[in-house]
Amino acid sequence: MHKHYRSYLLLITVGLLIAWSITSRRSYLLKTPAAPMGTISWQLTFDKATQQQILKEWRTGKEKQRVYSRDTSYVKTYTALETAKEQNRKDPVLILFYTLLLLALIFRIDYWREQASMATMGDRSLRILASAVFTAALANLLENLATGRALNEGSLNPLYIALFASLKWLLLLAVVLCLMRELILTGKVVQALKECSGYLWKGAVFAWRFRTVLIVLLLLFLLLFVSDQGQDLLVTINTSRLACACFLTATVILALLCWHLPKLVDHARQVPLNRSFAAALDINRQRSSLDTGRLLGAAAFLLPAAGILQTMNNYHIGHWFTGIPPLGIFLALLLLYAQVLRNRWIERIYYPRNRFRKKALMLTVLLTIAIIAGLGFLESNRQPFFLIFLFADLLLLSLIFLVLATLRTCIPVIRDWIITPWIMTAGLLSLLFFILCNYPPFSGRLPSTAAFLQCLLF
Repeated sequence: MHKHYRSYLLLITVGLLIAWSITSRRSYLLKTPAAPMGTISWQLTFDKATQQQILKEWRTGKEKQRVYSRDTSYVKTYTALETAKEQNRKDPVLILFYTLLLLALIFRIDYWREQASMATMGDRSLRILASAVFTAALANLLENLATGRALNEGSLNPLYIALFASLKWLLLLAVVLCLMRELILTGKVVQALKECSGYLWKGAVFAWRFRTVLIVLLLLFLLLFVSDQGQDLLVTINTSRLACACFLTATVILALLCWHLPKLVDHARQVPLNRSFAAALDINRQRSSLDTGRLLGAAAFLLPAAGILQTMNNYHIGHWFTGIPPLGIFLALLLLYAQVLRNRWIERIYYPRNRFRKKALMLTVLLTIAIIAGLGFLESNRQPFFLIFLFADLLLLSLIFLVLATLRTCIPVIRDWIITPWIMTAGLLSLLFFILCNYPPFSGRLPSTAAFLQCLLF
């Protein structure tokens, strides 16, 4: 466990941030004159009259949004009271993640003591600190039960809610202060600042070296997250199977370019560029360099996938991840992929002990292709909700891309394949197609859906 401690801590932190974003959805409706801090004002009020005033304001506070369902569109009204109930129901997820995070930090103190400049907590103090975390979580759950009863029945002595909430906040504050003290005494704060400084410098060097790929990904981000035309394009793509096929084809080509160009740039620093086109660039490369290209390629799939969720949110189309910020999903998946590459989980599954599990890989690839093809032939493909299946296609493609790009260096049969000419040719043909599509005599003879390819490639 201690070997992969940072990976677990990172995943727990990401889970905590996602849970927080889910439970804080439409929190602005809960901020009223009687509850200026929203749910915190509700939790810490000891006065029954104030509690009733908050409930009264939450019943009248509302927001209307047009929602696009599978078959039709309609206007849905969200009230502040319904928002409070929804947050109260989902709060146990947040409790779980902050409990795991605090416990992970507490149990890690044992491994920090050797670097301490003065006496730190003993085992007994650590057990007391862990008990405080569990007590705070229990108080939070009891507070949620009391809040749920008050919101449903309309009346409950606010003393119960306020006592449980006060106990929770006091215990969490005490635990956080104790952890901060231990972090300072063991020198972890200074070490973290040094590591952050090193990461920032490496990030700046990395961004400059691979600026072309990052600029392409940035433009893709602006197209799908900021531009209305890009989001309208995604909705239009949803109406045609050919358009979806063009979209996926364009994304695959873009991902291959984002994966291969960083290696080509690195290789060209030592070998002339004209010789790089006839070389197997994965041979004798550093692990970090290979993983960088794989992550950039995966990002080319994940950014459009997150853009689809952003489009569905903007059009109020319900989906599986409603309430979770799409950009948070993108970052969480990218961090997860980074941990997969760092810990070599793919090699452990498909290449254990230098034995290639060919059947397992073939089954994974064929099953992924079958799922993607099957989703494309659903009868509801023209409905707005079908965009979520296009998101699933991109997610599956990113996974299979990561697997194949990683195993390429492990399988002798394909390790020496020279793929640079194929990838560059596909990119150049896409560029030529883009240029021709801007020439009216050519574009006028194409099917209307074929124009999507040139829009999405650039």
